Amino acid sequence: MSETPPAAATPIDYRVEIENGALRLRLEIATKSIPVPISGEQAVLLGRALLAASVRLAVAPDGEGTVEPCDLPVAAWRTGLVRDHRLVVLMLDLPGGGSARFQLHPAMATGCGQALHDSGIVFDADLP
Repeated sequence: MSETPPAAATPIDYRVEIENGALRLRLEIATKSIPVPISGEQAVLLGRALLAASVRLAVAPDGEGTVEPCDLPVAAWRTGLVRDHRLVVLMLDLPGGGSARFQLHPAMATGCGQALHDSGIVFDADLP
């Protein structure tokens, strides 16, 4: 006896638009285009919630409930340089395939690296 294939998901696409200094999340669902005005703060919270949802799905696919923005675990990190602009790049990979890239001025990169180093040493000293 063959199983019935799952119903095809409704095609959904999205993008964020800026027009006249205002943000808008545009949802494309099937044949409908729905513009949703959002504030910068809402964009931050939505971005964090979407990254958290991706991580949660990867680490606990059977979980249920509302996904809240949270501190995100890092699966891998890399650094690089943007030589033309004299910037350091920090790339963080998240479980679930998400990633974030940050550009830092050299002094900030040095300070960040030192602060991470110092924090790591505190916890390394606590390990048995």
